Amino acid sequence: MLENTVTKIGGSCLKSEEDFSVVADFLISEHDASGEPVPVVVSAMHGETRRLRDEARRHFPDNALLQVKHVAENGEFTSVQKLCAALRERGASAAAADPWMLSIEAEEAPEDVFDARLSGAKHECVEQFVVQSGADFVVIPGYVGILPESKDLVALGNGASDLIAVEIARHTGGVVRLMKSAGSICTTSPEFVSFPKRIQHMTSEHALRMLEYMRPDDQFIQAAAVERAQTHNVVIEFGSMVTPGIVSRIDPAIRQGDEAVLRALPIRDEVTCVQASVAPEYLVNLFSALAESDVAFGDGRASGNTVHIFTDTADADEALRIIRRFDSDAVRQSGTLLTLIDSSMRSGGQHFLRVYTALKDVPPLESWSSGVILHVLVAQEHAVSAANALAEEFGLTR
Repeated sequence: MLENTVTKIGGSCLKSEEDFSVVADFLISEHDASGEPVPVVVSAMHGETRRLRDEARRHFPDNALLQVKHVAENGEFTSVQKLCAALRERGASAAAADPWMLSIEAEEAPEDVFDARLSGAKHECVEQFVVQSGADFVVIPGYVGILPESKDLVALGNGASDLIAVEIARHTGGVVRLMKSAGSICTTSPEFVSFPKRIQHMTSEHALRMLEYMRPDDQFIQAAAVERAQTHNVVIEFGSMVTPGIVSRIDPAIRQGDEAVLRALPIRDEVTCVQASVAPEYLVNLFSALAESDVAFGDGRASGNTVHIFTDTADADEALRIIRRFDSDAVRQSGTLLTLIDSSMRSGGQHFLRVYTALKDVPPLESWSSGVILHVLVAQEHAVSAANALAEEFGLTR
């Protein structure tokens, strides 16, 4: 039974009209019969958001707010109505809530109403329309919030349904259960390594590190949702209706030393690493210049004044141009970035030796470490063999 849980149903669970009935059956079977309303945050059907955005741009090319309204009404709002209907058909009472009822407010991004920032829901509204609703289930649309003054809809970016679920759980004091087709977080990408292990639990910091170094398509949650959960001490669980008893958990309350060792190998392809020699007193200037250019980058110091800065290959020319203001001899190499995250890693340990032993047939282009993270850049054609070698060495497969 899912007690005191905010359940979020992802689009990957809603690939056909029949799936609303499957989800309704699951929710009823898992609902604790204590009479407490169960909040359910629902996404648009699989693939619908992208299709609706393209459609909205054609219909309302000069009105971004109407574009958001079109996407929400035909995406998340439609999912809410269909799920409510499926629950009622099975004898459960279901109430639909919306961003206006819950006062889910957002700050509009000046350049994009599809990338607004969540300010938060009002506690008294969540109390009234969710906690005291009297319904078995309260179904809430994900993805959108409202502007405080105009009450217009704005979108909160990709993956924002998870963020809204965390916000609702913050006010109800519950756990968030994210139901997706792939319910668990894996140690590495199954597209590179067959049968990766499931990660049972991790800290918020570990989750954010994994997200930073994963390919966008592999990211299991929006980083903003993890950060908000961490701030408000909300536990996030990942599950699947196929295997309802098996979950991965992100728990902000786990303290250093209490958690099991985390080992993971997030992978990011089409990465360029720039190696430069920059004196420490100029690093702030360098990173400020990169940030002002909107180049997304990460860094790790190898030794002395040597700095490794990696960025998406699409941004590499601009990054190199900026970096060469500080080191005219800076060089770059492109490939696939394998990042070993191992919370057992200690200074003076044997991780580099183990990595290079495992990769004896795949010479790295670059390697460097920072804290419990060890980065290896390999040629793209060697990425699969390198990932499998590291996964075997560090026990990341079943």
